[in-house]
Amino acid sequence: MSTFDETSVEQGQGAAKVAVLERARWQSLLAADDIHVSSAHWLALEAELLDGATSGVVVLFDGQNAFAPAALWPDPKGEVDPVLTKSVEAALSTGRPSAQDAPDGGYAVACCIGPADRPTGAAGFRFGAQVRLPDRSAALRVLRLGTGWLEALSLRQQVSDTGADASRVEAVLDGLATVLDAKGFRRMAEAAAVHLALRLDCEMVAIGFRRRSWTRIEAVSHAGEFKRRVNLMRDTATAMDEAIDQACIIKYPAEKRERTISQAHRTLAKSHEAACLLTVPFAVGDHLAGAFTFERREGLPFDQSSIDLLDCVAAVIGPCLLYT
Repeated sequence: MSTFDETSVEQGQGAAKVAVLERARWQSLLAADDIHVSSAHWLALEAELLDGATSGVVVLFDGQNAFAPAALWPDPKGEVDPVLTKSVEAALSTGRPSAQDAPDGGYAVACCIGPADRPTGAAGFRFGAQVRLPDRSAALRVLRLGTGWLEALSLRQQVSDTGADASRVEAVLDGLATVLDAKGFRRMAEAAAVHLALRLDCEMVAIGFRRRSWTRIEAVSHAGEFKRRVNLMRDTATAMDEAIDQACIIKYPAEKRERTISQAHRTLAKSHEAACLLTVPFAVGDHLAGAFTFERREGLPFDQSSIDLLDCVAAVIGPCLLYT
């Protein structure tokens, strides 16, 4: 996993400019029925946040075992810069953000869209030689946050246009907008937890990040009550470890056909009177980096539609939090 410096450059170009990504600014993306059209809108808007960008590309899986350009900026009919192509290819092959130096003194950056082990595409920008180039770690941060929108839009393209699916994408985009509006890692994580609890009808939402062999809870929707109960924090973190160690989503109570180990979730449910639990790990690069644990009241179980939605939420919002 790449590490990005928290510098004043990042704060100026990253946090302040990413705040511009208000939901209203992105209505053109949501209105577009085709992912290629959405990608073109996204490139133009993202370019406004990246000072010094001279060209950009979004490549998507074409359904025939290959990736192909879906949109180009600023010239929709132009050619992809060779250095940008190299950066995009590196991101797709490694599953990690990529930066490539250019002969003219500039560089290109690129990030994957979707899971690292099965990306649905990648997006990147080329920066030409200038007197003052933006810090590439700041450019990568802004780009990585921005690709969260492409991940949600790509998911919309993959599912049928039903009310449930529309709600699924709306929840992801709402949650991502909430994250981006906050400043600093802690506030962003807390904003995400509170928003998701309200938006997804949960009694509690906890967000944890892996620290070597164990998980640390960094944000929870009901922070005051949660932090006063040390055992609850410990048991929730253990439940996250259980899901991450098995690299799978764990639901409790589990279906009879489920073969996952859910002892920690059983302990959490019984010790703290949690009726329905769901823990969803999320990946960054080639490893699981954390998990979301969701709690619902009795009578509102996690059906398959809910599980798909929350998997989508974790996959998009989790990595964005880590790249702040």
